[in-house]
Amino acid sequence: MGLAGDSFDAKIVRHLVSPALGSNSMARSLSKVLPALPAWVYSNLERWHTLSFLQTHAVMEMLRTTHKRALEPEKIAALTTLVQHDLGYRLHSAVQQLKIALSAQSEAEFVLDADLLQLRAPVLRADFESWIAPELQRMEHSLRVLMEQTGMQDHAVDQVFLTGGTSLVPAVRRVFTTRFGEERVTTGDVFTSVAHGLALMAQGHGV
Repeated sequence: MGLAGDSFDAKIVRHLVSPALGSNSMARSLSKVLPALPAWVYSNLERWHTLSFLQTHAVMEMLRTTHKRALEPEKIAALTTLVQHDLGYRLHSAVQQLKIALSAQSEAEFVLDADLLQLRAPVLRADFESWIAPELQRMEHSLRVLMEQTGMQDHAVDQVFLTGGTSLVPAVRRVFTTRFGEERVTTGDVFTSVAHGLALMAQGHGV
């Protein structure tokens, strides 16, 4: 399975946004204190196109009753607002802006500023890189397997071309510069080459 920018976005939501919306919160259930909401609720927040799956009567009723029992009701209220007012696009736009900012600087602020919901939090690039560490390891593994399967030595590679928005993430670029050297890694047509390649593929298949 390929890795794209939405995999990194999901990690930002998981580690930064979801806790602010109650993913680690507890609620009273009779004489016990249990997790306020099931994990699948927050999993649906991690992809922009799955957040709308939460807009059902059953989920909204669950959020309403959980709010009454929650030890941190303000976080459940914030989650309810996000779901009820379909703020998924605004959320993931804010996540992408944070990712872009962290590609250029070592610290940035996450800002979701909607009429009904405001979330702000400072984020260090080092923290972001720790969140995406498993994905970076998968990239390194895939690169190592490719080189082993082709039988090519690192020094025989003349140039490595990176493209796509994810290639702007310093930690991603570092996967390749560490192996091949900074001077052999180049980037170009970051936001258009993928679409251009897909268009060529479609043309070749007569689509």
